[in-house]
Amino acid sequence: MEAEIVGRRGKGLSETGALGAGVLVALLLGLSGCVTIPSNTGLPLQFEAAERPAAASDYPNWPGPPELVETRLRESLRSADFELLESRRTAEGSSGARTVSLSFPQAAEGPKEVRFKWKQMPRGTLDQHNDSPRRQIAAYELQKLFLDPEDYVVPTALAYCVPVSKIEDASRAPLRPTLPDSSCVLGLVQVWLNEVTSSDSLYEEARFVSEPTYAYYLANFNLFTYLSDFADPKKSNFLVSKEPERRQVFCFDNDIAFEELFRLPFVDRWNVIFVPALRRDSIERLRRLRRADLDRLGVVAQLEKDARGLYLSVPPSGNLSPNEGVRIGGRTVQLGLARFEIEAVWRRIRTLLARVDAGEIPLF
Repeated sequence: MEAEIVGRRGKGLSETGALGAGVLVALLLGLSGCVTIPSNTGLPLQFEAAERPAAASDYPNWPGPPELVETRLRESLRSADFELLESRRTAEGSSGARTVSLSFPQAAEGPKEVRFKWKQMPRGTLDQHNDSPRRQIAAYELQKLFLDPEDYVVPTALAYCVPVSKIEDASRAPLRPTLPDSSCVLGLVQVWLNEVTSSDSLYEEARFVSEPTYAYYLANFNLFTYLSDFADPKKSNFLVSKEPERRQVFCFDNDIAFEELFRLPFVDRWNVIFVPALRRDSIERLRRLRRADLDRLGVVAQLEKDARGLYLSVPPSGNLSPNEGVRIGGRTVQLGLARFEIEAVWRRIRTLLARVDAGEIPLF
């Protein structure tokens, strides 16, 4: 038995070494696709305040108001009260990601159609370093602490367990349930945005100090990347509105966030305040927070297994294990930030407020 254990350990080390080499190669190949942060020259701010653009209330880049989109998806996915317009495998990837479009013909208000990506969660752990649904949902929830829906940086993200019978694909073997004694595949839902594109350059100092609308959206974006400890600056992770006069910036992929223990080498992590000033409204909202307010990030998704073996989304209850990010107990699954990750967010908030109070970071 001891020999068998040693043998397994040896194989594991070999596999780990191969995996590490593969990750390094992938990292080096991907460096050219990362967006870097330019340094500032100290240009003075040319305005005292920046108002939210009137068009923001129409949510031109969203399928509808984010709050309604989130509510509609939660309720409709749970009750199956929708019409399926499209469900197909994405062109790339081997994790079972699908592009899905749903219609809500009976809806009295809000979006009549929502398009999103659904990607299955890592089997067993439901969480990996570069595939972390809990961090994706936590990023969506974090922004609610200091931004209004019109200013959200992160598209709607939530958990949904799809019945196995609904995602069988003739081109491949049927997917197995994610968790034992269940009949569904746990996945992450991420809403697609409209009229957005990628960009090689996200920030221009001269434009920031002279154009209030441009500064408004860049300040929102940078405050989010700082508070979330964002660390994956691939070009494909950032999206900007196609409307040049209302250049809202979105952060789509937050798998590598809230992650102080792992740092990508050779790339800018976007977890610093690089803009010349921040919005006064957001800072005042952060100032009113107490440490206990951040505990909501500990349970950002909760699912309960019903008699059919389906995990259905339910309102969060008490945290089953605050020191863990994924909790699976009995019929319950909880996803969220671990205590140490929440404490890190709180430290970043306190550090930022101290810098503002010391006059290091101007407000508008």
